[in-house]
This record gives sequence, C-alpha cells and structure tokens, in this order.
Amino acid sequence: MKNSLANDREIFDCFVRHESLRKLRVSFDFLLGHPLWWVSFKLNGNSKVLKNFIESSYDIWRDPRAKQPRLYGKIYSALRKRSRETRPFLFNTSADLVHFCLPLVVGKRPIGYLGLIGIKRGLRQEVLTLLASNVYLILENCSKKEELDRLSATIRPRAIALSTVHTVH
Repeated sequence: MKNSLANDREIFDCFVRHESLRKLRVSFDFLLGHPLWWVSFKLNGNSKVLKNFIESSYDIWRDPRAKQPRLYGKIYSALRKRSRETRPFLFNTSADLVHFCLPLVVGKRPIGYLGLIGIKRGLRQEVLTLLASNVYLILENCSKKEELDRLSATIRPRAIALSTVHTVH
C-alpha cells in the first residue's frame, strides 16, 4: 500500500491537470481583477521550491507573469507563518498588493496551495467563498478518483484470480 505522501502527490497532480480548474480561472478571472494564479505542492522549508511551483504554473495557465514575479520570498514567508492554516486567507506583501491563498486540504492533511497574486481590492468575501467552494469540489473529485484507482488496483488482481479459479473449476 502506498504512503499518504504518494497519495497526496497523485491527488495534487490530478487537481493541477483537472480541466475544471482552467474553466474556473476563466470564470473568475475578471471578477478577481486578473490576478496571477499559481499552485504549489506542500512546502518543504525551501523558498526555491515555491518559486519553481509558481513558475510551473505557467504550464497550466500560460500566463507569462508566472515566469517573473518578484514576490516569491514575501509569499513564501507569508505561507510559512500560516502553514498550519486550513482555511483560505488574504495577505498583503506591500501596501498596494492583496493576495489570496487557498490551502488544498484532503481529509485533514494539507497537500498544497492555490494562490492568487494581486487580486482586486475591495472584493466581496462571497466571491472568494464561491471560488473556494469550487476549488474544494475539484479537489474532492480528485481525491475520490485517487481512492477509486487505489481500490481498483487492490481488487483487480483478486478478481482475475477468482475468475481463473472459476474457469479452472
């Protein structure tokens, strides 16, 4: 049986590849003020890992700003301060920039983050709540898919063995 880190990675990878995530961005981008969207797997104590994840967000959304944000260190320190947070939160890195971070939590385990750099000031909380609800639905879908794949991998060999026994009998 695989450990939870491998399961978490599979769920995260499914989440990142999920088509609904791209559709969600298209739906919310204008409301949020066209922020830079990024995703990151669990932080492991290294800001360069966060930088790499933010830069790899370019592959998901094709936003050239992902290749050049100047805020990696400030975002990393804000995430480190709130690393135990399981609820979405807003934070500032300067007087003029507001950011939104959504911890990706499966069960009670945080597996990563979805963040928005530079959201519109004065945004209604309901918009962020709706965004978070949609993200959590996608994440739950990925979690259920991983669980189903794991169960299928366990049951399939037994079903084949039972079928073989039945054929021989």
